[in-house]
Amino acid sequence: GTQVLSQDNGDALGDEIILLTDAGDTTNENCLETVQQCQCVVHTIALGNTPTMEFEQLSASTGGLQLFATDNVDSNGLVDAFTLTGNRDGNWESMVIQLESKAFSIDVEEYVQGTVYLDSTIGNDTKFVVTGVTNGSMRILITSPNGRAYNASDFNVDANFNTSRLTIPGIAKPGPWSYFIGNDGQARALLTLAVTSRVASPGVPPIGVTVRVSGTEEAAAQRRPVSLHALVAQGFRAISGANVTAVVEVPGADAFHLQMLDNGAGADVIKDDGIYSRYFTQNSDAGSDQYSFKVIVQGWRSQTRFSERFSLKSSFIPGIQNENGETVVSQVPPPEVRPVSQPTEDFSRSAAGGNFKVSAQSGWPPNGFPPCRVTDLTAELRESGIVNLAWTAPGGNADNGRASFYELRLRPMLGDPATFALRARVVKPHVLLNGSLGSPAPAGSRETITLNATAAWPWTLAPVLYFALWANNSHNVRSEMSNVALVALVTPRIVQVQRSPSFYKNSAALIGSVVTSLALLLFTAGMLIEAVCSEKRRDDDDQQL
Repeated sequence: GTQVLSQDNGDALGDEIILLTDAGDTTNENCLETVQQCQCVVHTIALGNTPTMEFEQLSASTGGLQLFATDNVDSNGLVDAFTLTGNRDGNWESMVIQLESKAFSIDVEEYVQGTVYLDSTIGNDTKFVVTGVTNGSMRILITSPNGRAYNASDFNVDANFNTSRLTIPGIAKPGPWSYFIGNDGQARALLTLAVTSRVASPGVPPIGVTVRVSGTEEAAAQRRPVSLHALVAQGFRAISGANVTAVVEVPGADAFHLQMLDNGAGADVIKDDGIYSRYFTQNSDAGSDQYSFKVIVQGWRSQTRFSERFSLKSSFIPGIQNENGETVVSQVPPPEVRPVSQPTEDFSRSAAGGNFKVSAQSGWPPNGFPPCRVTDLTAELRESGIVNLAWTAPGGNADNGRASFYELRLRPMLGDPATFALRARVVKPHVLLNGSLGSPAPAGSRETITLNATAAWPWTLAPVLYFALWANNSHNVRSEMSNVALVALVTPRIVQVQRSPSFYKNSAALIGSVVTSLALLLFTAGMLIEAVCSEKRRDDDDQQL
């Protein structure tokens, strides 16, 4: 392979090789030395089996990708892997954007159908590729948004690879493109469908999906769950409200499907920032420690929005306290103006995330992971002594499933957060006016309770109460302490200060007087210094004479 790459310019420096293997060959020690000397990049794709250490070293030592594709009948991992290796330079103008990647098992006289949504940021060089098709065995129909139908006669067929390819001329029309594939053969058919496109205009970035996995080393060493992340954005404009699903595949087992969330809870850090996250906690029963995953994204005009990822506005300072303990404000708080978010078009995306590895022996606790930490606990005073609390349900196994019960504690002074649980009082069920701590909702749901704070802390009339929350699962595994939420039970009396025009007139006169006095003082001091210096010079002259 390196000899072929050297024919164009005499060397293989920076050239790329894609090595597809069943991972059973371990005789590549000489090959490793050769590719390192020629300084080319080798991407390895292990098909069907867990890749060996030698092939992992081959790609890692040359800066290539380590990819893994299962041979499950419902997997299109090989196509996803090849697409991922072709989009490494980061140039979105030449990037192949994957819209759909599916595998089908179609019985005789059965069919599959679906819809792919093209948006206006793409449409150039749009292709529908169906593999596994034999001559005359399948009915294929592609319908454009304006009703134009493309049938089997419009496809270019490669009999050697059993591939049918339809290329839409020019810029494909934005909107829903539907496909229909029927089996007219004599046996069940195993097919794959891939829909790809490129940018419609060189100056307009496409809606893209960037996929990452983190925590694999920590999962093995510290028994923390792996977290999957997907950034959905058009250039620097994040997109919120999309339907994002992670498909995690493992050899010899069914794929795991995870709904990824952008709600600021669990594995997600910031709500509505366009980064969708989820913990992966499902251990494979097949005994493999190798996983591959991809992300499927669907955006709808009715619910998907461009999101403001950063806010640069300053905080409003309500005022200060006077000598009587009253809060004095000199201005009315400005009304909160939420930015009008722009809706997106309907769009479809599919993005491969590569593979990750978690040791089956050390990476998965026998009783599951602890519930994830609650990070969005809020407390609000509804009326005298009545407090509303709200948070996002964490789940029983990290951010999956549901917890068994909550433990809520409160105290009138914050103190050291590390000792909050030791000095705080447990909230009992009888002080709850609405909601329950003993029946948590599924992960990602919104939880709300109402309690009588006076009954929960009856000893003194505390002006401020601090709350913290823990979640426990069915194995009595406890989460970390949540963020601390506070509520003021005593509402300060607000005094509006009205200043008359004479106040500003008198203030200006006072400032003028101060400035004039200061100028006269400086002038007098300067004259005195000059007189002292002159007298000293005369004394020096007399001594010289």
